[in-house]
Amino acid sequence: MPSSQASSWMLATCLGAIMVHASGMLETDLLFPRNKTYTPTEWFPVVFGVQNPELAPLVDLDISFMIRNANNMSDIVHWPTEIDWTNNTSKDPYFFYAYFSEFRTPGRWRVAWNVHWKSCNEFALFNTSMFPRAEMITNSTGWSTWFTIEEDGAPADIVTDTARDSCPDEFAVPITVTNHTIRVPAGEEWSNGRDCAVVDFSPTPTPTPSPNPCRIDVSEAVVESMEASWQARLCKSANPPDDCPVNENAAQGLVVVGLSCFLAVFGAVGFLLAPF
Repeated sequence: MPSSQASSWMLATCLGAIMVHASGMLETDLLFPRNKTYTPTEWFPVVFGVQNPELAPLVDLDISFMIRNANNMSDIVHWPTEIDWTNNTSKDPYFFYAYFSEFRTPGRWRVAWNVHWKSCNEFALFNTSMFPRAEMITNSTGWSTWFTIEEDGAPADIVTDTARDSCPDEFAVPITVTNHTIRVPAGEEWSNGRDCAVVDFSPTPTPTPSPNPCRIDVSEAVVESMEASWQARLCKSANPPDDCPVNENAAQGLVVVGLSCFLAVFGAVGFLLAPF
């Protein structure tokens, strides 16, 4: 990320016997923006949703994204993440969002995202004759879309763009998580818990799952809470907006200078109730 863009990001071993956990489909969806033309916006959102987040620690799920200017191909945002799922798996869906101030003037932009996950190779772990031993399998998949900022564009309306009749499958990354897990091998980089899901090497492997992005419903109340959370962050900055409450302006000397983007990681219920 360019140094001129300050940011504030808030978020979330030894081998043993095979254990059984709940299985299912873990899905990450880009909810906003879409391939549309939007009007210039003071704070433009980027929003992801994670379905069945209780499965995320078993594959050490991470999300990264980049926004690039189509005219000069310079990066506006290039941000990897390391999400701590330990205390955030009960909130379904789990929202991951950011606001940016770079989209107040016309232009064309490309947003590209990647979903990263890992799984254990049970055969390699217990087959000591294999060298090198491919104990951990790392996976990554992604997609990209374009959006345009023009004076006659549509408002940046998250509720409208995530309506059930406008949720394209290509914006979704579904992952089948098996119900067999083992302890994460010693020495492996693993950010969430001690167990990893085992790769399915059965003669009849599980078919590629079908995504269901329409399952996530971003309501007006959720968006209002996201915006209020962002406003609260701005009011705690060194240069708060004029409409901040007096008590929030008084605390401005205690926080980091120059917020220009904000990332939050929590589920719908969690962030509607979360203190700041």
